[in-house]
Amino acid sequence: MKKKVFTEEDRELAKGPYMDSPDAVMTDKVSLFDMHEDMKLVDAQMIDELNKQVINDPARKVTLDPSANEEIHPN
Repeated sequence: MKKKVFTEEDRELAKGPYMDSPDAVMTDKVSLFDMHEDMKLVDAQMIDELNKQVINDPARKVTLDPSANEEIHPN
């Protein structure tokens, strides 16, 4: 069976607000979340929240300290 080639017309149809949260799109297909019982309890985490966690991570601040870098990579 041949797959349909994705065209520029299809790209226009693919744009829209539903792509912001693809897990909320109604479909008849079985998703990974439906296949596994333990995945039904997983909450989606927003990328913005994850980025804030990485930036505010105390371990990251230690590695950004210039004196720590000099100990690891002396000139």
